[in-house]
Amino acid sequence: MNNRIHQVTAHRFQSMGIIAMELTSNHSFPRHTHDEYGIGVMVSGGQRSWSGIGQVEALQGDVITVNPGELHDGHPIDGGIRQWRIIYFDPKILVRLYMPEDAQETEFISPSLRDPKTAACVNMLFARLSNRADRLGVEELVTQLMLRLQSPNIRAKHDFASHSAPVAKVRARIEEDPSSHITLSDLAALSGLSRYQTVRSFAR
Repeated sequence: MNNRIHQVTAHRFQSMGIIAMELTSNHSFPRHTHDEYGIGVMVSGGQRSWSGIGQVEALQGDVITVNPGELHDGHPIDGGIRQWRIIYFDPKILVRLYMPEDAQETEFISPSLRDPKTAACVNMLFARLSNRADRLGVEELVTQLMLRLQSPNIRAKHDFASHSAPVAKVRARIEEDPSSHITLSDLAALSGLSRYQTVRSFAR
């Protein structure tokens, strides 16, 4: 019989409602729920789980998601060791700080998906969290990640207009004092745009 392996590293960011965890485990988890949204990446190995859309598998490089209150379990494929990173978000703080202004709530509909760009975004966010990066860098990636997981219609709505003048204000503010402490909320207020529009317009 294989020895039980279950190692967990956690980084907590109470003011942002975020917990970033890295797990290495061959443990099987019975059906359970979380109070938070969860977004993660399978680093190695594989996992088979029951979800709201039925049985799914997540292999190395796949993005995994879970919604608050969503019943799910988790079993290592072939009893092996799998490693994954997952970032949990407090639902109220997530909607208030990072979701589109007209969104009252969101639901992740793909508990496992192969999307290298989204996986890279999750890994970069995890790295910034684990290295205690500045808040602006974290907020930018959280916003980009939420945009990637939104429906195309919502993304198109926020991409519709060009905002060169407001973005010029943001750029000037950053260049004025690059080392100063400034948040995404500060930049959005300066530009007169939403956080989403600020990030997307600046990226363009």
